[in-house]
Amino acid sequence: MSLKMITGKGNEYYGPKCYIQMVVKSYSQQLRMYKYEFRHLPAGFLIRREKDGRVYFYHAMPVSEQADSQKYVNRGITRRPDLVQKLARKAFLKTAITAMERRINVLKEAAAKMPEDGFEEDPTNLSAVIRDLDKSLYRSCGQLEMQQSENPQYRENLCIATNSGVFVRSYGERIIADLLFEYGIHFYYEKTLVIGGLTYYPDFMIIHPLTGKIYYLEHKGNVTDHDNMRKFDRKIYFFRRHGIVPWDNFLITYARPDNSLNINYLRHMITAIFLDPVEAVL
Repeated sequence: MSLKMITGKGNEYYGPKCYIQMVVKSYSQQLRMYKYEFRHLPAGFLIRREKDGRVYFYHAMPVSEQADSQKYVNRGITRRPDLVQKLARKAFLKTAITAMERRINVLKEAAAKMPEDGFEEDPTNLSAVIRDLDKSLYRSCGQLEMQQSENPQYRENLCIATNSGVFVRSYGERIIADLLFEYGIHFYYEKTLVIGGLTYYPDFMIIHPLTGKIYYLEHKGNVTDHDNMRKFDRKIYFFRRHGIVPWDNFLITYARPDNSLNINYLRHMITAIFLDPVEAVL
């Protein structure tokens, strides 16, 4: 049994062990990028405080340049959003580096225990094998921290908890996140995407459990706001120009005018695209 991977060169086939080794290589490259970025961010860390309904940010700066200095002085930076974003990014990177290192180690251990020839199983069982591995990694590698939003904007709105522990901004996004978690489908919320020289934070980045193909899912509420919808249409057009094509690797869900969702439709979409072994090999 081999695992189908969708690549820029066409359809290529790899055994599960080879697939995991490829993932380790990709994660290792990402880890090096994280560490490089972390080293070039300001010293110290971000403190967020609330008072009288307002949010204030402080920069906890070390009083000494020594690496092991434990003394800090707090300076208000609420009016410096550029510095707030850098320090928020640093806090994320600190957690992500630790989680990524653990994830790589567990994947290496899993690959070392797998036979070179892969699984001699029915193709329909492979998705369950990969999902079980993902769940074990989720529990043991700090995957929860890595799934949290990377978007530095309006982080105070990340206040809606999902069943997976990821915090989202809307109840529609919570329903989508809970369904993905229910089916064991690997996702990231508001993960950084740089295309055409611009930075976006799509609502969901989803990894197909059978093929490894990356999908982006955007959930759109406030559909009665015409200006808002025109902006979203321009975003769809921009994504398409850069290879993120609706109903290929770009999924879109719309709320009803009252901002409710058709859960049955969402279930059908998720299971048809991500859990159908026949669809995955087409």
